[in-house]
Amino acid sequence: MKESITQVTKKNVIVRDWSLRTQKAKGDSLKEGYIFGLLGHVTSNARQNNLEYLTKIWK
Repeated sequence: MKESITQVTKKNVIVRDWSLRTQKAKGDSLKEGYIFGLLGHVTSNARQNNLEYLTKIWK
């Protein structure tokens, strides 16, 4: 049985609140030292990271 938009919206609010409370309680969500390893896998190009491109990603 499909859920109504109201039921889905209420569940989303509950999950978002839980997520925010958990994040505040635990602090940083990344393990210690994880960022160091992450930097080797991430590259950044300033020309690619313009606002128009980012808004397309976020949609």
